[in-house]
Amino acid sequence: MSVNNFPPIDDLPDWPDLEDLMCTYFARFGTALTQRPNPDEFNERLTAGEVFIEIARAGGGAPDGRLDLAPIVVAVTSTKRSTSWQVMGQIRKAVKVANSGVTIDGILIHSITETGELSMIPQLGVDPRTVELTFVTIAPMPRTR
Repeated sequence: MSVNNFPPIDDLPDWPDLEDLMCTYFARFGTALTQRPNPDEFNERLTAGEVFIEIARAGGGAPDGRLDLAPIVVAVTSTKRSTSWQVMGQIRKAVKVANSGVTIDGILIHSITETGELSMIPQLGVDPRTVELTFVTIAPMPRTR
């Protein structure tokens, strides 16, 4: 019989869900979500004029154990590509003002910046109405209470 002696994790707080926080931050520009609705519902809502902002974390991590460095892919889809770019322009402005930090739902985000790197969300097919950019979000592990 082996006995394991794992270090306790109960005293560590949970990392914030950065996808969820980015949905909250970008919801003022459209319907922000982490998973696209089924195709029929998606197309019906899109045709009705809804703008979708899909948020997907693309890896990252906390090499120092204190700061979570998270690439976040943001894809905007509307009925016209020009509208998608207009909404992405608003998102880019919101990212620019958050470069020095922002608090979302009581959680401190140290910064959000554009990466300038290529991005691709695996679940999305090629859609001429969609535009995407990748941003890096840096958040500290919350303090213990």
